[in-house]
Amino acid sequence: MTLPVPHLDDRGFLDLVTEARERIRQSCPAWTDLSAHDPGMALVETFAHLTEVMIYRLNQLPEKAYVSFLNLLGVTRHAPTAAWADVRFTRTGTDRGAVRIPAGLRVAAARGADPRPVVFVTTEPTLLPADETSVTVRMHHCEPVEAELLGVGTGQPGQVLRATHAPLTHTAEALDLLLGVEVPAGTVELGAAAREYDGRTFEIWQPVDSFAGLGPQAKAYLVDRCSGTVIFAPALDLRPAAGATPRGEVAADAAAPASTVPPVTVAAV
Repeated sequence: MTLPVPHLDDRGFLDLVTEARERIRQSCPAWTDLSAHDPGMALVETFAHLTEVMIYRLNQLPEKAYVSFLNLLGVTRHAPTAAWADVRFTRTGTDRGAVRIPAGLRVAAARGADPRPVVFVTTEPTLLPADETSVTVRMHHCEPVEAELLGVGTGQPGQVLRATHAPLTHTAEALDLLLGVEVPAGTVELGAAAREYDGRTFEIWQPVDSFAGLGPQAKAYLVDRCSGTVIFAPALDLRPAAGATPRGEVAADAAAPASTVPPVTVAAV
């Protein structure tokens, strides 16, 4: 069941005219002719009509206001999802050896009415085994981005970084977005996910919907895929009010990056 939508102002034409009549009686007792034939009442009814039109427009809350209210509540839009297709690669030559299909290979769909063809790209490498005649590969209509440097961590809570390639689209792959924080080689915690890139080690942090309930050592972040914004945990101000028992200064909701961030592997249209 949908929620009822309240009217911000439910007054109509008759309500406005009646309210004006009462105000006239209170503030202008010399005005005794309040019939519809009075020129003054004709002006009152004209303004009541115009006010009713304004109230109607007020109750048609624009989409921009809805979006602003949702932003205040921390509600974000669903990110776009890349179209995908299963494409079959078939061997045509006499060579029966294994054939490697690299990531980033592009295939254009047949042109229709639109002069710009739709291009699909492989996001993961695939191997056509020896002696096999074909292999099916899932391809996406997106632009893969590898190892984009978002920025440099300061160690301060509440850091906000933005990706150059936005929006960060969803794909059918299990891992279509990875964010890593650079750590010294050999210092990755036991059981933590990490990746090597360009001779450097990056520890993979986890996306969350909220920082509530996380410990100060939790390596997590919020991401708004539509705008390409990455937000790290803010800090809570625990300084006591006047006369209260001291409880400390500030406490972080989760960890904050203090080194280079990331690389990030994303699929962005």
